[in-house]
Amino acid sequence: MTTYSRNGALAVVLALWSVGATVAHAQPHRTPARVAAEQWVKLIDDGHADESWRQAAASFKSARPMGAWSFTLQRLRHALGPLTSRTFKTSTSATELPTGQRGRFVVVRFDSESKRQLGTWFETVATIREADGQWRVVWYDVK
Repeated sequence: MTTYSRNGALAVVLALWSVGATVAHAQPHRTPARVAAEQWVKLIDDGHADESWRQAAASFKSARPMGAWSFTLQRLRHALGPLTSRTFKTSTSATELPTGQRGRFVVVRFDSESKRQLGTWFETVATIREADGQWRVVWYDVK
C-alpha cells in the first residue's frame, strides 16, 4: 500500500491546479460562434471577399449585394494594409445590434494591427445561429 504525506499530496494538487489554470488562461474556450467569426475574418485576410459574402448570414447578404461588399472591403483593407496581428478579446451575447437588428447574437471582438494603421484597431463580428444550425456572420465593424 502506498502512502502519501499530507504536504506531498497538497503539492501535487497545487501543481496540477496551476497547470490547469495556465492552460485555461492561455486557450480561452472557443465556442462555435467564435470559431465561425475567426474563420470568416480569415477569409477576409486571405482576400476572399466574395467567399466571405457567400458564407455570411442571409440577413447580411440581403443588406448588401456581393459587389458592394467586395468594393467596401477592398477599400477598407487597402487603407489598413496587411494584417500583422489579431487577438481575441471578448465574446458576448446580444439581442440587438447597432444596426437595430434584433435576434440572438454572439458578438466577438478582436484587437487587430496592420502595417498602415498606427496602433490597435478593433474588429467586431456579430454571429447568429441560422435555421440550419450553423453560426454565420450577420454584421462586421472596424473601428
